[in-house]
Parts: sequence; structure tokens; C-alpha cells
Amino acid sequence: MKKSSLFFTLMLALLLGILASPSLAQAPPIREQLVYSLNVFDGKTYTSGFCPRGEDTIYIIANENNAITARITLVYFWPITARYMAGFKTLNEEVEGTLELLRDGKVIRSLEKEDNVVFYPEGYFGENSKMYLHEEAHAFFQKYEDATKEYYARIDEYYEKTREYREAFEEFLENIGERRKAGEELSRTQVEAQMPKQPSPPEGVRFYTTPVS
Repeated sequence: MKKSSLFFTLMLALLLGILASPSLAQAPPIREQLVYSLNVFDGKTYTSGFCPRGEDTIYIIANENNAITARITLVYFWPITARYMAGFKTLNEEVEGTLELLRDGKVIRSLEKEDNVVFYPEGYFGENSKMYLHEEAHAFFQKYEDATKEYYARIDEYYEKTREYREAFEEFLENIGERRKAGEELSRTQVEAQMPKQPSPPEGVRFYTTPVS
């Protein structure tokens, strides 16, 4: 009885300690912040992220297109991963203005917003990607939209051909059955030669382009 009582006391104390722990009992504080939303080149492809208010330096690869956008969002610190997280799905307001690059406290360059897309030649999950700006951005996105519309048109055509194939196949089975009942002997080669051909689904769009932003 003493061992059971001691075990119960220890478990109760442990449970109360867990519930009292600030990291588990309390949700992390969430604050509305001005952050920099990032879509930057990592040497092979583009990765997204954000820079919270506490960071004052952003490192990017030179001579490559990179997208940096000022946004208002919700930011909180997640102790499990020791990282700041952004709630873009809850609040994601773009801040209009000019991006100024500083060196030694002086403005060395001012950048206006430029339309951009990221093009994935091997599809969204491919290893390579490239960012395009201005007219090229709109051209590549239009190319993707046209390819997508063409694909769905081929899908509609495929569904129609599939419907026709099923009807033809049912007629084929009935015809073969009647001929066999009439005593006609048909080899497998003869049957397969007369069998309707099933249509093949169209190939999907291999590449992907993000919407213009």
C-alpha cells in the first residue's frame, strides 16, 4: 500500500509539474509585425521564408533574381523548434512602397516592386527553377495557363472517347457472344484483333509557373 501511495503521489506531482510548465500550458505570444517575405535562390532552386522584425540582415546570392516583399502578418516564437513562425494564412497584408538598400546607414539603391514568377521546368517538385521578371514573368505564366487549358480540353476529349469505348466494348462483347452461340469458333488472336482499343489518358503539364506576384 505504501509503494502504491508513493507511486500515485509521484505521478500526481509529475502531472501537475507538466501542466504548470509555461512551454506546455501556455500558447506562445502572437504579435502583429512588419516582416519581409522571402522567395530567394539557394543555388539550385527557390525557397520561401520570412525575416522577422528582430533580424536586421538578409543574405542572398548575388547576380540572381530574388523576391523580397514587406508584409504585415502574425509572428510567434515556437520553442519546440526554437524558430519564429509566421501566420500568413491568418494575416497577410502586402505593404506598398520602395525597398531601400543601405550601406553604412546610407541608401545605395532604391527598388520598386517588379512583377515576378518562378518557373519550374520539371514541375513544381522538380529540383530546378528560375525566376522571371516583367514581361517575361507574364509570358511564362500565360504559357502555363495555355498549357493547362489545353490539358483540360484533352481531358474532356479523353472522357468522351472513354464513354464511346465503353459503349463499343459492350457491343463487342454481345457480338462475340452471339457469334459463339451460333457455333463460330474464334481464336484469341481474332478476338483481340476485333476488340475496341481503349483510349489513353493525356499527358499532364510537365512544367509549372507560379502566379504573377
